[in-house]
Amino acid sequence: MLLEFRTDRRGYTMWLERDLFGAFVLHRRWYGLYNRRGGTKRQVFDDEQRALAEVERLARVRERHGYRLLSVAVGCQYARRSGSPP
Repeated sequence: MLLEFRTDRRGYTMWLERDLFGAFVLHRRWYGLYNRRGGTKRQVFDDEQRALAEVERLARVRERHGYRLLSVAVGCQYARRSGSPP
């Protein structure tokens, strides 16, 4: 699962994957669109439901901070939210 958010100046991407040990790893990346500032963070979860709950919580926080959800990718499927730029 991959979610991509943007404002007019910043970007934020998070994706959830399963590692070789069976744990769920949530990767987060934030960056400036016009500068080189940014960072990354990884969180490891033993339970898929807790990992998905954290993804939902972070998505709400991003939207509260003015980010727009640009795209969502689940598995091999890719969906773009209507009204977002290509």
